[in-house]
Amino acid sequence: MDTGEVIGNVQGSEGFAYGCAVVDPFANGGAVAWVFGSPADLCSKNRTHRYNGVMSWWSRDLKTWSSTGVPAVNTSWGFPFNTGVSIVGSGTADLTTREHVPSHNFIMAMEHGRMAIHSSEHRNLSYGWNILPHIGSFGACPSVHWATSGYYYFVSGGTNIALTRTKDLSTWDHPTVGPLVHPNLVGDSKVSPYLGISTQYQTQGGVLKSNLEHPGCWDHYSNDADFCCQEGLPHNVSYIFYSASSQGHPPDKNCSHIQLANTNFNNIAVANVSLSTLLSTYFE
Repeated sequence: MDTGEVIGNVQGSEGFAYGCAVVDPFANGGAVAWVFGSPADLCSKNRTHRYNGVMSWWSRDLKTWSSTGVPAVNTSWGFPFNTGVSIVGSGTADLTTREHVPSHNFIMAMEHGRMAIHSSEHRNLSYGWNILPHIGSFGACPSVHWATSGYYYFVSGGTNIALTRTKDLSTWDHPTVGPLVHPNLVGDSKVSPYLGISTQYQTQGGVLKSNLEHPGCWDHYSNDADFCCQEGLPHNVSYIFYSASSQGHPPDKNCSHIQLANTNFNNIAVANVSLSTLLSTYFE
């Protein structure tokens, strides 16, 4: 988070997009990082891999990555787009049971309310997923976080980032305040202290690859959110990652006289409380 240094790429992930990641600290032999992605090459706009499903990769050192080469989840209804995965439970043998839902230790959220649960004790997330028959109360670009209170929190949305929660994956609570994130002309145009961005901004004379100026011309969408971190980690701090941008649309027509190159940003919001505490306040 401090330097933004790239320590390695996920080998074999070329031609995939819409990724998400989760760390399993309870895996046999030590913690394992998992990455998931859908088969779409957003660089060439082609689909190199012609199937509908979610691929997985895993690593113990973030440098060497493995994959079965077979989708972890097959999505018979169509292309899965964005996904989010959360650990469920808090122990090596923990399979959490909910009424009307089989016991499971991980949950995956997919676009427009689709959900899958991992119901095998082996904790190998490259297989063992079961797609739930019912549809969740969330939309596009989803992420999911399981809290020790027993709630599953979901975020989704392409304009504002909406929040919802459930204990049984069937009945849903909606926040009393919200949305969780919406365009903020002041906050969204700040230079981040993370990933070495502030240093880069200073050494390059206030120039970044994207244009921070005139946020009123481009800051119209808050989308593609994810959040961190699991309970029990040191320094109870929450992070919400999201994009602030014009979502590929041209700037407002009344800004046509302003030279705006790239206006797409990855933002980080921080709160000095645990993630579960932060999310629960939206329902009080």
